[in-house]
Amino acid sequence: MASMTVSSVLPAHSLGPVNRRSRSKISSMTFLASSHETSLGSSKSAFLRNGFSSLSSNKSGFPLKSRSFATVYARAATEKTVHDFTVKDIDGNEVALSKFKGKVLLIVNVASKCGMTSSNYPELADVYEKYKAQGFEILAFPCNQFGGQEPGSNSEIKQFATTKYKAEFPIFDKIDVNGPNTAPVYEFLKKNSGGLLGDLIKWNFEKFLVDKNGSVIQRYEPNTSPYQIESNRHTIILMQTSQHRATRTFMDYDSISQAMDGICGLYERKLKELYPAIRNITYDISDLYNFIDGLADLSALVYDHSVQAYLPYDRQWIKQRTLQHLKKLAQ
Repeated sequence: MASMTVSSVLPAHSLGPVNRRSRSKISSMTFLASSHETSLGSSKSAFLRNGFSSLSSNKSGFPLKSRSFATVYARAATEKTVHDFTVKDIDGNEVALSKFKGKVLLIVNVASKCGMTSSNYPELADVYEKYKAQGFEILAFPCNQFGGQEPGSNSEIKQFATTKYKAEFPIFDKIDVNGPNTAPVYEFLKKNSGGLLGDLIKWNFEKFLVDKNGSVIQRYEPNTSPYQIESNRHTIILMQTSQHRATRTFMDYDSISQAMDGICGLYERKLKELYPAIRNITYDISDLYNFIDGLADLSALVYDHSVQAYLPYDRQWIKQRTLQHLKKLAQ
């Protein structure tokens, strides 16, 4: 059956596209992607739940691969996490990464003589200073495998980072991130994040975002700056980037995951109501994110006009308004 365009029956920025690669028996039926540009930019990462796609851009500023919330929280309790590893710090002391349980981590392989050193170190230091009190940590691992750009001793590296760039975040022992002597924690990070290069770290300053449970959420190419990561609310939804003068706090990733899962379920059911023949839907939900973004910043706090205060994120509040939005689409 030839591809049938049905997007004309929907508002300009309502339902996203059904992926042509869906294994549905009627996979030839597609929805055209809306030209409406959402706050997510070109990133098309989505929840991988009930057939949702997980598309991602490899442009600078966006992750090499997005891990779904549902996948992360469906992990078996016995599966390894970052917290299962022990490493040495820059002074040679053993550090159990379990000490960082409950914190959001940005893990990065650093170098002192790289062309990106002068931009990454100041930004890392600045982002760390902004969010360290909220349960955010940066873990820096020196590595000399890329152009020999980290040749110094541990003491020299520590002196360089803390003196020149005022780095206060934890810096660890120099390690290998590729090859037969790869540090176990980096074997884990690569295995559990994927990306365009798979098991290879491309260069200095490649970054991994790890959630409070020790699971890898995003992997960023080396030229993605810390400020780009900070500013992309879809990428680092746990980080409070709102300019509101309110108590800054990290949101509960699990709570947001559950709420979005419910919202996505509503979205899928509405598609099936509109087009009963559709099965096994795979689609991009960027428009839904954009709509929710207009309701409240998921990376911030929700402003409740009834009490004139910023309150913690309430998934029922979001669900109710999203359902109203979906009903409006069907009118």
